[in-house]
Order: sequence, then C-alpha cells, then structure tokens
Amino acid sequence: MHFPIFFILPLLFSTCFAQQLISLNSFNGNNIRNPLVDTPFSIYVSAHSDDDSVLKEVFVISGNASISLYDLKTNYFVEKFGQLERYVLYHSAYLTSPLATLKLAELTGVMYLSSPEQVADDNFYVYDIDQRQDLNLAGLGYQDLTILFLNTNMATNPPTSTLISNWTQNSNSRVYLYQGVPYGKIDPARSHIFSNPMMSDKFYWYFPNVETFSISTVSFYIRAYNGTASFILEPGSTNLAGTTTTDVITTGFYMKPKGIPDSATQINVKKDVNYDGFTGCNIVGHVPNGASVSFDIYNGDEHYNRTVVPTDFFEEWSTPNIGDKIVISSTNAKEGVFYVQYFIIQGASITTNIQTVQTVPSVPSSTSTAYPDTTTKESRGLFGGLNLIIFLSILFSIGYGQQLISLSTFQGEGTKTPITADLPYSIYISAHSDSEDTLRNVFIVSGKNRTSLFDLKNNRLLKDSSQLAKFLVTEPAYVTSLYNNDLLQKLSGVMFISSSKQVADNSFCVFDVDTAQNLGFRGLGALDLTILFLNTNTALAPVRSSLISSWDQNPDSLVYIYQGIPRGVTELKNSQIFSNPMMSDHFNQYFPNVETFSIATVAFYFRTYKGGPNFRIEPGRANLAGSYTTAYTTTGFHMKPLFELDAATLINVKKDPTHSGSTGCNILGYDPLGTVTFNVYDGGDQYKKTTTPTDFFTPWSTPHVGDTIVISNTNSQAGQYYVQYFVVRKWIFCKILEQGPRVGCSERAGLRILVFPLNLS
Repeated sequence: MHFPIFFILPLLFSTCFAQQLISLNSFNGNNIRNPLVDTPFSIYVSAHSDDDSVLKEVFVISGNASISLYDLKTNYFVEKFGQLERYVLYHSAYLTSPLATLKLAELTGVMYLSSPEQVADDNFYVYDIDQRQDLNLAGLGYQDLTILFLNTNMATNPPTSTLISNWTQNSNSRVYLYQGVPYGKIDPARSHIFSNPMMSDKFYWYFPNVETFSISTVSFYIRAYNGTASFILEPGSTNLAGTTTTDVITTGFYMKPKGIPDSATQINVKKDVNYDGFTGCNIVGHVPNGASVSFDIYNGDEHYNRTVVPTDFFEEWSTPNIGDKIVISSTNAKEGVFYVQYFIIQGASITTNIQTVQTVPSVPSSTSTAYPDTTTKESRGLFGGLNLIIFLSILFSIGYGQQLISLSTFQGEGTKTPITADLPYSIYISAHSDSEDTLRNVFIVSGKNRTSLFDLKNNRLLKDSSQLAKFLVTEPAYVTSLYNNDLLQKLSGVMFISSSKQVADNSFCVFDVDTAQNLGFRGLGALDLTILFLNTNTALAPVRSSLISSWDQNPDSLVYIYQGIPRGVTELKNSQIFSNPMMSDHFNQYFPNVETFSIATVAFYFRTYKGGPNFRIEPGRANLAGSYTTAYTTTGFHMKPLFELDAATLINVKKDPTHSGSTGCNILGYDPLGTVTFNVYDGGDQYKKTTTPTDFFTPWSTPHVGDTIVISNTNSQAGQYYVQYFVVRKWIFCKILEQGPRVGCSERAGLRILVFPLNLS
C-alpha cells in the first residue's frame, strides 16, 4: 500500500528548522547514500504497517556505527511500550539500503529527526501510537512538556487515526494540542487545534469533562504546562455522527481529514431544559478556494450559525444558547482539512420565579432572582456584569492613573510599546515565576535611561525585603524587547503603574508576595495606610495564593481588604472582601482573634485607619476543610478561586454549650451560573444563607452557634467569591441602677456588647 502523502503534507520537510518529518518512501535505494540533517540530532522511526524484513535492510550509518530502521522502530524506552527512546547521532550520517528504490517506495512509515535543542531537552518525548497506552503526564514530572505523537497505522479508518479517551486533567494545568511537529518551544497564538482550558470569545474555561475524540494525522504534539493530565491513546477513530455529549458542561473535538467528502455530522446535546448557557467553537485548518465550514446549533425552531473559511488561526465564537443538537458541516472542502473544538456550558436557571430559601423562624431569609428566559440572541446570565475572569478585570484601568498590566501583553521584536499614564508615576514589577533571562531582555526606556524588568523585579526597599521600592518615571516611557512576541506572551508577571498622587504618598506601599515575611504595621502608630500586595507565583495550587496568619490588631484601628488595585477613590460601601471590625446585620464587631486564611488573586490591598495590623504573609493556601476555629469569638475568611470545582468546605466550631451566641457571614463576588450557601449545623438544626454573589455583600446572621459551618457552592466553576464569617460567644450582664433605665456595657473575652435595660413590667 502506498502512503497517502496528503496526510503528512506540509509536515515532511523543513527549510528553516532542524526538525524534519520524512516519509520513508522518499529515500533512494540501490546503496545510494541519502544524507541526513546536521548533527547532533535524534532519530525516531514509526513504521507500524511496514514489512519488518524490509526495515531490517535499511540502515542509518554514522562513522563506524550502523542501525537498521527495524531496530529504530522497536527502540522503545520500555520494551513494547509506545515511548520511543532517542537515538542520538553526533557525527554526520546517511541512510542507505541495498534494496531497490521501488521497494522503498512501498514503505508507509516516517522518520522524525529532532533539533539539537530537543536532543538536550529532558522534557521532550516521542510516542509511537502502535497500541493502546494509558498516558499520565504527571508520571513524566510536573514540568512543562512537549510530547510528539507518530501514527503510521494504515489499517485504521481513516488511515493514521488516533483515538483519545478518558481525559482527566488538573484544573491548574494547561494542555494544548497542535497538528504537525514542534518547531522550537513557542507556537503562534490561536494556532492550536484543541486546548484545555479553552479560549473562547468571552472567557478562558477549564473543562473537567472532555468528550472522546480522534485525530487523523501522521503526527501531532501536545504542549503541557504543569503537566497533570492523563488519557488513553490507541489506533482508531470515533464516529461522532449521532452521538450524545456526556455532560452538561463539556468540550469536544472534530476533525475532517483531507480526501474525505463533505458531510454533516450531528452531535446530540445532553441538556436540562430548565437551564440556559453557552455553546461555541474554534475552527482552524486549510480548505480550497470556495470552500467553507459551518457550525450550526438547532434548538427547536431556533437556529444559530457560524460559517467560516478556516485559516491557520482560529477566531473564537459563541452564542448564549444551548441547542438540542450541533451540526458540523462543510461545503466544497473535500481536499481540505479542518479541526473544530466545540464546547457547551449549561448554568443559570431560566425560571422566572423568585426563590426564597426557608430557614428556621427568626432568622432572616435570603432571596435570589434567577435570570429570566428571553428570545434575544445577546449575551445574558453567564457574562452579565463583571468579566468572567475576575483577575483580568483588574489588569486595565479606565479613568485613573493606576494600572495593573500583564507583562504578556507587551510586544517584542523591537516594537516600542508606549506606557500611557499621567506623569509622574512609579513602576513596580512582580514576576516570580518568569524566566530571569527573558526579564533581563525586556526594557523600560524613558529619556536616556533603560532599565530591565529583571532589575525592577528586584528593586527592593531593603535587601532581602519583599517591599518594592518606587521606580519613578518623569518622562514618557515605552517597553521594548528584541525577543519575539510568542516568548513575551508566556510571561505571567505583572506591572503596577501608580498614580501621580501615589508617587507622593508616603503612606502607600507595595509588597511582592514572593517569600514568607512578618509585617509589623502596629509599630507605625495610628497611620492611615494603603498596602498593595502582588502575587505572581504560578507554582501554587491554586496559582497566586497568599497565606495570611498570626493576625494582631489594635482594637481601635480599622482594616479593610479589597481585591484588585487601589484606584485613588473611596471604595463603595460593602465592597470589601474582609474587614475588622466586621459589619454584620446587627452590629459592627471588632474581633481580637482572626483565623488563618488565604487569598488567591494576583492583586489585593489593605486600607487601614488609625494604624495597621501585624501579620505573617507568604505564598501558600489555607485548607479550611476539616479545620477548627481557634477561639469562641472569631472571624475567618474563605475564597473560591475561578475555575475551582464545586466543593463543600466544613469548618468545625469551637463552642461552649453554656453560652449563647451568633454566627454570620458576608458574601460577595461574581458567580454567573451558580449560588453560594453558608450553612450552620447545630445538632439536628440547620440555619443557612443561599445567595448569588454580587459586587456588594448583604450582611446575614443567625442567633445560634453551631457545631459546624459548611460553605458550599453549586454551578460555580465560572465564579469567584469571598466569604467572611464570624462566630460570637455572648454573655450579657444587665443591671438596673437606682430609678429608671440605664444603659451599661459589659466586656467579656474582649467582646464589646451594648447592654440594654430589662423591661420590669
């Protein structure tokens, strides 16, 4: 059988890179020496459907060393396992065979020649898909991985098809799938054919469920970052026509190989008619002139469509609707190849009822209004209000000098990206997880001064301190680098640009949460402070988590914590994510005890009045599940970051059954699809608050102290929310002195309680 050359074009030859994927049928026989690439390089051979007797008569020769294609084909890292061992050549080499050229022309296998960089890269792997294999990327190390897959099995239909199933992935990892072979370490943006998380026109979404899919190509590769994913690969294909998606929140993949006639592939959608949501796709590929690809959603009589002419780069598309079925079709595209990644996200209820959560008598109930169903095609429910990715909302400023800019947005290749801000301003850099080599080659130029991002990252007020010093800019400035754009897009750090007012404000300071530090603001006296914290540590789970412990605060001071960056204006009431004293529905309470907590966001800040607290802050996360409160009267904090799956966090309560008390919470955030519930369990009694978080909290409490607190959420993967909770033990003494009512105050265990007179009648 002749190898269908259309499956591997244009992958077979490279004019700009050392990497090559070469069809074995392109070599000459008759003892002709076929030169290979410049050394050093590694050779990998996949020839599943070829005659072993022929492969044993074709040799790669380098100096005095000789090895047959059969030995290279079976050069497994582990015997009879799909991972191929690299066969490294350090001297010039050639391929030769005594067989006739016409005999070699019958071969269907391929040879991959790596680059010198891949020879030295311990995180580069090659697999031959010649049998079923369970691949766990975590077993290769929690590294950034590049894995090339070769498939030369001509018996599948279509030929060289790979079936991928049982996909599981950690929410903190990123996996991208590309067709062809990897050239270097950076790929153009939007050129991948599949990814998880998936980029759409309105969000960047992690999918815990991935539909079984297949890809029909002789080579494809995966880039995995924090590689904690696993799946099964095997020769074969799946026919999606007539299948049904397996979850209400899912992503899948469809490929039409070259030479396959136009068709319409219908996929039925698993859905609940009581909920709305989004459907969308990314399409990439090559088709002849006059050809197009359509992605259609049918929901009863309603129809939503996306028709494109695929190119090397996809354009994201979605519609705020979920249909009964998806249909992927093409016109005049038989000689083309295209790839479609699609998704379905089902979420917010479309009932028009006002749902009231019933609680025990005397406890205020909470109400939440669901999104009503409409017939309009505009976005509603899922992306109303704030942007989906919460922390991105703080990256850009409109109307104020302050800006928090992702370093990945700057352009390289000599481009001068101007910094648009009112002069003068100060610059602060946090880039904990970025390559120092890259940071040394990205510069801020202002007048005759040029400073690298590496120097700014290390611009500390004191040596070994995490407090960043002000880098003052008084002339127009720009950012520039000779590195390519793709490399800069991998940066995960941020740049904070202050306002002119903050330049002159000695009570404003910035800290990089890159190491453990004990901060003591009480010693500064009764100052009003603004303290910004930046955390760009992406090695954490979740990323950018800051652990705060050992809280010590003057009872006369006030401390407020907000997500994002300080804008130089007064914050809106009830928009803080934490405060001490804490505002509840019945009091404003100072808490001498604050539980250890964590915040997972790239930027947050403190506003303090009449002095700041002492506390310890470090990269890390507090796992509250199963923890115990540490005092009878206490306040704590819980945050659910974006993309984290629904969970119930149980906190055991330290309590004294001889005392009465109260428990309560303030909840705010952004949760477009779901709800958050704060439960208090006391034996067989339950008291709860269920709400859809918004930008502002509504205080809630119940006059009970339970044995446990459970904070849970439903359909909240797309949301990020914050819960400050409290437990108060009360012991109230009242006394009637002389004639008439008096108001006294009794303090017990640091509690300030207003005591009202008894009614003696």
